[in-house]
Amino acid sequence: MNSKIIQLVTPGAPVLAVFNIRNDDGTPRSMDDLLLLPIPVLALVERPNGEQAVVGMEAHSMDEFAEVECRNFLGYCHSEESAVEIYARPEPTPTAPKAAAQSQGS
Repeated sequence: MNSKIIQLVTPGAPVLAVFNIRNDDGTPRSMDDLLLLPIPVLALVERPNGEQAVVGMEAHSMDEFAEVECRNFLGYCHSEESAVEIYARPEPTPTAPKAAAQSQGS
């Protein structure tokens, strides 16, 4: 992590890091495609460009934390339901030929 930690805080409500574990195209489809990990510590950090951000920190040991970083990391949420709502994308539904014909004729 190349960010300067300004402040560490324990979240007052659950914070979960969300990862895509099944689809390589980056579009999770259901809860089965998501991995949720609890985040014990949040950090206010300053990036090298001066930008400030709040990030989740994962525990590597009792006294060592690191920013959540992974190519499959999608973001944060507070519950399974919100993870699906925010990050899962429904399977595309094929358009029925009759419905497609009606919409073209209108």
